[in-house]
Amino acid sequence: WQPFTATGAALQQHPAATGSNAETNREYLGQLTQVLSNRALNEVKVGYARWIFRNANLTEWSNHWQAQNGVTTGSPRITFTNFTVAGNTFFPRHGAQDILSFRDDFSFSYDARGRHDLRMGVDYLRQVDDGNNCQVCMVRLNARALPSPANIETLFPDAFNASTWNLAAISPLVRTYDIGIGDFTTHDTRPQFGAWLQDDWLMSSKLTLNLGMRYDLSVNASGKEYSVPPFVEAGKPDDTN
Repeated sequence: WQPFTATGAALQQHPAATGSNAETNREYLGQLTQVLSNRALNEVKVGYARWIFRNANLTEWSNHWQAQNGVTTGSPRITFTNFTVAGNTFFPRHGAQDILSFRDDFSFSYDARGRHDLRMGVDYLRQVDDGNNCQVCMVRLNARALPSPANIETLFPDAFNASTWNLAAISPLVRTYDIGIGDFTTHDTRPQFGAWLQDDWLMSSKLTLNLGMRYDLSVNASGKEYSVPPFVEAGKPDDTN
């Protein structure tokens, strides 16, 4: 829970500022080890991990203008002189990160002008990020002082139900009106590939060469489908060096 500031602050807050935060993490991993011979070993690992977070205000708002998209919590963010009726500007928001992983390691030992311990493998990660950040979609109102402190309970009879608030009554006090519009959802898929080969070559009792190479490729690491004109355009190429 993220409580509102009741007393002791220069700017007092209304209980509608109370919010909640939830985080969940799940991880699964399976491994199969096969002894193919007295010289060869293969290991396969498959995994799945998921991390989820959710932030929301406790105040319900059934007639929110984004209700058709599932936004039914929060309230208008109203700033009076030394008093605010507001929650976190970024609430509600949620995000989920799903990662599917696959890895295969193969080891083989043999003799050729010395002993060789050869290892090779491949690695694959598929990361998907989903989120929704309804930033500033709650409406931000900058108002002057309330006519009378006694009117607060009349204007906001139920702190946790914004649909009961008498916003029309404070309309003459509002100096600025700010709202964020558009699509607040994101969906990013970022596959990652890796392959490697290593040979530990024992040439003599005093000399061992460790030879190896590896190549990694991250696809869509920079969110290439997004654009921020005129600075960044969509369709940026992947770095394949």
